[in-house]
Parts: sequence; C-alpha cells; structure tokens
Amino acid sequence: MKKVKPGDKVIIKVNGKKVETTIDKDGVQRFPLNRIIGFVMRNNNDFFSYNALWEFIKNNMFSIEEARLIYQNNGYSICGYQEIFKDDVIENPLENKRRK
Repeated sequence: MKKVKPGDKVIIKVNGKKVETTIDKDGVQRFPLNRIIGFVMRNNNDFFSYNALWEFIKNNMFSIEEARLIYQNNGYSICGYQEIFKDDVIENPLENKRRK
C-alpha cells in the first residue's frame, strides 16, 4: 500500500469513471464533498436521509445510479461505499487491486 498523508488527492476509478478522492485528517480515503448535498443530508433528516433515499429508490422515484452520486458527492468513505454498492468495480491504487 502506498504511503499517503491527510490532504493527499488520489484518483480512483468507479465502474470505469475517474473520481478524485482525498485522504482526510484521520487517514480515511473519501469521495469529494459537494457542500449542497452535504448540507441537505446533514440538516434535513426529516425530509431527506439515507433511509429515505432507499425508500425513494424502492418506489422508483430515483435510480441506483442517482443514489451512487449522492453517496459519492457526500464525502462518503471509499470503504463504506464499497460495503453499500458491492457490485461496483473500484480501481484504487492504494489497494493495488481491483475490488468488486
């Protein structure tokens, strides 16, 4: 595994699409945070939460692809994302392997 430090940027591929991730102050690799999505997810739990998102998907209001974008744009950890979206293919140079 490559040595990284907080603030380092690491390019990964998620299902073939390049995404820039960042190493946080605790050494956790995270997707970028879109401030608007982060605000909505953290401050409007009565209206929109991760649980509500999955209910919306179940009711065909949103797609799985849209859910992926919410998680990817909310500063979610790469490890946590992989636990939720198990079928996604992640190419991460910090892992020296391709995860599916």
